[in-house]
Parts: sequence; C-alpha cells; structure tokens
Amino acid sequence: GSYELEGSGADTTPPQTAIDLTPPPSGTAATASFVFHAPELGARFQCKLDGGKYRGCKAPFHRKVSPGSHSFAVRAIDSAGNVDRTPARYRFEVRR
Repeated sequence: GSYELEGSGADTTPPQTAIDLTPPPSGTAATASFVFHAPELGARFQCKLDGGKYRGCKAPFHRKVSPGSHSFAVRAIDSAGNVDRTPARYRFEVRR
C-alpha cells in the first residue's frame, strides 16, 4: 500500500543570526570581541572581518585589529545546512 507523509519533514528555513556583544563603535582597543547566537540548537557559525572570506568561528570571537575602520559579519548554518542569507553585521572604528 501507499502512505502519505505529514509535511515534508525537511528543514528549509535558514537560521537568523544575532550579535549580542560588540566592541564600541569607536574606541582604542587592539582586540575586537564579539558574542553571537542563533536560536537553532546545533547551529554553527562563519565569520568574516573586513574584506576576508567567511571562515568557521565560535563565540566568543576575538581578533587583533589595527587602527582604522572595520566591518564584522557572522552567519549561522543550521544542522540541515541552511545558511542565514542575511548575516548579522557590525561596523566599528579603532582610533590610535
């Protein structure tokens, strides 16, 4: 006999990434620290700083930064492989 499944059961919804802690918008610290999360259990993350490529990362994320303007982006990837299409972003400046 045949049977019908209730719904597809496949997770096709990308997770939403949120940044919880950032460096100040303008400051003198030589290290930038970020804390972020996604509401889906088991999500992993990819981060990029300035013009770099996305690379796997974990919270808290710390990087040495030089004076100047910087941009940080983080995106979650859930256990089904869905990637956040609207990464969380933050811009900041390091003064001398």
